[in-house]
Amino acid sequence: MGWKALTIIPIVNLIACGYLLKVMKGALDSKAGMPKWEDWGNLFMNGLMAAIIGLIYMIIPTLILLISAGGIVAAAVSGNTEMLIAAAAGAAGGFLIALLLMVVLGFLIPMALSLYVKENSIGAAFRFKEVLSRIKSVFGDYLKVYIIVIALSFILVVLSGIPVLGFLIMIFGGFYIGAVSYNLFGKVCSMSKV
Repeated sequence: MGWKALTIIPIVNLIACGYLLKVMKGALDSKAGMPKWEDWGNLFMNGLMAAIIGLIYMIIPTLILLISAGGIVAAAVSGNTEMLIAAAAGAAGGFLIALLLMVVLGFLIPMALSLYVKENSIGAAFRFKEVLSRIKSVFGDYLKVYIIVIALSFILVVLSGIPVLGFLIMIFGGFYIGAVSYNLFGKVCSMSKV
């Protein structure tokens, strides 16, 4: 998502992500207003846990991408044109499959993160049956938020192309979109049922 533009600096990215989880927690608990920037160590740890959750959810499409790219590199190094054409065709299929998996698995991540935040347990994020059941119980609202986030992220990417100002728009606009999306997902997830 666009808020990751704030995450260029390695430790800051995890603190920012931890803060966004704090925003989600506030929405899950029906608290009004933005939470305070405090307890940075806890923000960092929560951001790290969110990164691990996201990485585990995306491990299969990431492996498919790496294998596809590796096939192209190996074929290019071999110098065999026919092998390169075959590898490129295979890689195109691999990229499409990985993209589809990223969209599907990315759809599950906000609910998984809400369970992690709610229970303060990384294991809660991987109760796949519960994640799917909860999404199903609020599917229409959940899908609306997902589409809104994608649309806002697309607009942000377009605006980031503005010379000089684009970088600043990406950083601050991206973080704002992240806060809005985590708040909206928190509210929708709070209404979900098993």
